[in-house]
Amino acid sequence: MERRTPGRIDKITGGVFASQRGLQVDRYCSVLEITGGDFNAETYGIYTVASSFIGEIGADANIQGSTGIENRGVIALIDGGTINGERYALRNAGTIDLISSGTFVGMIAIYNDSAQGDLKEISGGVFWSKSTDPNAVAINLSPQYPLALEPGLDTAIGVARFWVDSGNIFNSDAVVNYPPVTIPGIGGYYSMSPYTSTLPVDGITGVEFRYLMFDVPEGYHYVAVLDSCAKISGAGYYEESQLVNIYAGSCPGKAFTGWTTDDGIIINNPNNAAASFTMPDGDVTVRANWQCIPGITIGQTITQIIDCCRGAGAKPHLEC
Repeated sequence: MERRTPGRIDKITGGVFASQRGLQVDRYCSVLEITGGDFNAETYGIYTVASSFIGEIGADANIQGSTGIENRGVIALIDGGTINGERYALRNAGTIDLISSGTFVGMIAIYNDSAQGDLKEISGGVFWSKSTDPNAVAINLSPQYPLALEPGLDTAIGVARFWVDSGNIFNSDAVVNYPPVTIPGIGGYYSMSPYTSTLPVDGITGVEFRYLMFDVPEGYHYVAVLDSCAKISGAGYYEESQLVNIYAGSCPGKAFTGWTTDDGIIINNPNNAAASFTMPDGDVTVRANWQCIPGITIGQTITQIIDCCRGAGAKPHLEC
């Protein structure tokens, strides 16, 4: 019977790791956390073999090589760092549970082996393929292992950034699970922004990056309701010609004085806290207006009216 004694490193916080392979994590061995260090090697900055484990690669890790990271084991989390490769920034023939941050730059930013490369989720990070090959991709995915792309996204624009100098972001959209729609009732979907819609990334010059964006179905526009104290104000997406109901709510010590807008719409019953209008072909902003009710004592013998909506994220901020 062969006895194996696994080796474990709890944390690497810095240092210089060079030679052919900057750091190799062997079979049954583990590194729980890499928070920093320069892994600058000729072939692999970090190399993991099958049945090895890295818990986390963090923000101050600088990893470079012909391939920045060659993973054949398990990496639980990459939440930062700079990973550069002359060919691949990251080549994955094992399992990576989550990439939440980090900058990946190579001819291909991430290459997942077609049979074994399981990249489960990307929730953030910068992914840049510098290849000029028209068939190049920023992230090559295995057909056997779908990627969950920013599954918790609930904003109009995503967190991760993607660019390929020539080619496509993914080799196949069929294995990409885009974020679920978070705006009920109207449909819509998330997709990659077009090549004409890009954003800069701090520390990178000369290129801007694509991102996930929410595509509102044609004919829908957004209503912003400012300074409402109602739990449900009516803000949201509406179809052109749809009746929009807006609610101001109530604030003790304040009197609602009416709705105003600069968008040219006619508000039905504009002096009522519950009002409505017909959705035009464009976004609309409406504001609930208030004034203080003088001479009311609240709590102790004070005549200053307490702003009922004051606090973290509260509105309106009317000083009485």
